[in-house]
Amino acid sequence: RIGTEGTYAPFTFHQPSDNQLVGFDVEIGRAIAAKLGVKPEFVEGKWDGLIAGLNVNRYDVVINQVGISPERQAKYDFSKPYIEITLALLALVTLAIKTVAEFKAAQQLAAVDLPPENPHAQAQPDTAAPQNGAARWVAAA
Repeated sequence: RIGTEGTYAPFTFHQPSDNQLVGFDVEIGRAIAAKLGVKPEFVEGKWDGLIAGLNVNRYDVVINQVGISPERQAKYDFSKPYIEITLALLALVTLAIKTVAEFKAAQQLAAVDLPPENPHAQAQPDTAAPQNGAARWVAAA
């Protein structure tokens, strides 16, 4: 039994065409189950309850972008990390911005925060450019 959220694309989400649970973490769970010679059973839950589900035997493992912390390591066994997520700043090449300070000075800093109700949203250029004519980026569906 594999605990997962089922709402965090591209890692674990439902395919719109047939509602099948798919994603990177789902494929990892299937591969581990195949190596063990067992059939994977995915049990979905809300993110904030996934780890607690291990405590009440709701599932045997959680595969869902769980970060490793000293507190968690004291209580749970972790595999070696299989993915690393890195944050980055995005600026148009034409703006010639090289540092965060330049980014702030140009007033081009826009937080791209994809809402949980739309995990498939992508960063797109905003049609209403700032006064100086440079494009800015916003989250859009």
